[in-house]
Amino acid sequence: RKRKTKAEADIAEMERDLMNGNLIKRDEVADELVKRVVVLKTDLLAMPKRLSRWPEAKEICEKIVIALLKNYSLKKGVFRK
Repeated sequence: RKRKTKAEADIAEMERDLMNGNLIKRDEVADELVKRVVVLKTDLLAMPKRLSRWPEAKEICEKIVIALLKNYSLKKGVFRK
């Protein structure tokens, strides 16, 4: 009984915080994260093209960008599913 009362109080507090703008819904956070990742990936992929005047720098940059994208594309943590 005591746990149920505490859980209900916690839920009411979270709902109040959400209404006051102190909390953000999980879906909104996930959407914003995806948008930012897409922008970051787009910018990373465009970087070697900006270095086309310097072939050695372009080649190094391409290798690093590919390595970064491979590493961060691995499913880790909460994204393992």
